[in-house]
Amino acid sequence: MARDWHKMSAPQWTETHCYDVLHSLERDVFPTLGNREIGDISATDVLDVLRAIEDRPAIETAKRVRQRISAVYYDKPAIRINDTALVETMAAISESFEAYGYRRMQAALRHRGLIVNHKKIGD
Repeated sequence: MARDWHKMSAPQWTETHCYDVLHSLERDVFPTLGNREIGDISATDVLDVLRAIEDRPAIETAKRVRQRISAVYYDKPAIRINDTALVETMAAISESFEAYGYRRMQAALRHRGLIVNHKKIGD
């Protein structure tokens, strides 16, 4: 996911910055978090990575790595889903949380990586 973000963002950067960004992720983030799915990474996991960088001490690098991790999360592509799968996912959520209205349902779908317009969810 981070490499995809890097490829997407690289045309906006100079060659040196492009190298620096990827190198910092490869050195500081990928060894710890690189083989995990983005949804399985908690804030505590990210904090552990940042604390390890701070312990070197490299405070400015930790700040930049935090920004890069945040950008990867922010720019991650939404998962495309067909209507049948969406209805099945919503039914599974409703079984666990019967009282969810459209706003909570939309938030639960977003938490699973599905960006869905509230008009599609209904009430």
